[in-house]
Amino acid sequence: MNIIFFVSIGFLGIVYSDELYEGGSCPLENGKLGMCKKVLECPKKLEEVRQGKRDAVSSRCGFDGVIEIVCCPLDLKQKFGLRPVELACQQYQNEILPIKGLSFHILKGTEARSGEFPYAAALGYAKNDPGSYQIDYNCGGTLISSTFVLTAAHCVNNIDGKVPVRVRVGSDNLEAIDSSVQELRIEYILPSPSYKRTAAYNDIALIKLASPVKWSPTVKPICLPSKPIEQLNITSDSSLIVVGWGATNIDGDFSKILLKTPSLNVVSRQECSRFYAGFQSLRNGITDDVICVMDKNLTRGADACQGDSGGPLILINDDEESLVGIVSSGQICGSPVPALYTSVYKHLEWIESFVWSDRNSI
Repeated sequence: MNIIFFVSIGFLGIVYSDELYEGGSCPLENGKLGMCKKVLECPKKLEEVRQGKRDAVSSRCGFDGVIEIVCCPLDLKQKFGLRPVELACQQYQNEILPIKGLSFHILKGTEARSGEFPYAAALGYAKNDPGSYQIDYNCGGTLISSTFVLTAAHCVNNIDGKVPVRVRVGSDNLEAIDSSVQELRIEYILPSPSYKRTAAYNDIALIKLASPVKWSPTVKPICLPSKPIEQLNITSDSSLIVVGWGATNIDGDFSKILLKTPSLNVVSRQECSRFYAGFQSLRNGITDDVICVMDKNLTRGADACQGDSGGPLILINDDEESLVGIVSSGQICGSPVPALYTSVYKHLEWIESFVWSDRNSI
């Protein structure tokens, strides 16, 4: 551990004691507790430097040679031993109890029952017809907080230039007009900065709602996993399912009712690679950003299909549900080839940096 000595000179800013330790506690400008870190290891203070906002009143611990040691805000993991998604999940589980006694069109799927998936969201797009005010729901999404929905990047950044204009939650029936339905405008959209239309990687995006949803028995965020899918406890009693309003057959229209698949199976990267060898959109092969899933009951062939893009791949364990993947791409619906899902865990730090950037709000 480095001991940091400093000379108390006015232009160095606010300093606190005769010596502070890197890794030791320090008071922030707002009076809260921070930790002494090199400025390059503190994203918040580094951003202040980049924006020219650090000045003589900025809190700092001192210098280690020419490197400024700043008083860095503690993140939730350091404060409580939990990361933001874990604390958010605790809040979701405590706020509203799930509806019990519920059962399992997505291709070869069955209808979901009211309130079974209160985090399911439909993305609405303005019709191209001049003068039309109608909305087409062509992609899915998942409510992960009161103000953010997670979806696929290709649903918001595509060659057709289609961008959603609203998000619908609260009912599994897209034609319902009852009081449970909430339709919300979109404040902004954030595709993954690593997403490219020509590649099947990093196919994930955040949608910031213009106003928060009202939690209810049919509207509630889902938990995100704090471990990669390989480390999650998937047993014979677990269910891995997809829900959405997509096509119920290869040539069919989109469903107006929320549908769910039977339980699906994870396919190893090695096995999955055999099906996608030579694909231009997968030049790096099946990476840890991609989860391969299929229905190993080949006579049934349940699968996500057109219109399910952006929707959730959900792991259900002992009544606990988590969003492990985002419907991304694949080959022909229902074929004996794994479909591709974007790993939520792989993008967790990026998600946390926007959804829970105000750590004190959890």
